[in-house]
Amino acid sequence: MNYNRSVRVGRITRDAESGGPEGKKWARFGLAVNRSYKNSEGKRPVDFFEVVTFGDGFSKMVAESGKKGRLVLVEGEDRSQERINEATGKKEKQWSFHADNIRWLDYLERTNTQSSVTEPPVFDESDFHVDEEDLPF
Repeated sequence: MNYNRSVRVGRITRDAESGGPEGKKWARFGLAVNRSYKNSEGKRPVDFFEVVTFGDGFSKMVAESGKKGRLVLVEGEDRSQERINEATGKKEKQWSFHADNIRWLDYLERTNTQSSVTEPPVFDESDFHVDEEDLPF
């Protein structure tokens, strides 16, 4: 049995673009994902992925909401495709991440003139005070 499934969390590097005829719509955007460790300079290396979506409704939603800087979780699979490099004439393998689920981890605030990305609110323990008398046990 083979299984190709991945989950990535990162920030969109450019506004999503879309295209394709009705019934075969697609959208794509760049995704920057920090690695889990820090290098010798104390910085986390970053990997960049090309994310592609298919399906009219899904791709339309991605194109409308996929703004540069948004924090997202994408689920899908890695796919490779061989292409001929026009400059060298050699075959090259190109990888892309085909997403079938996207979760927006921040908020996109829309006004009549622009969209801006904001972080979700941060809560601390004082926001969730419960009296012990209120507990049923």
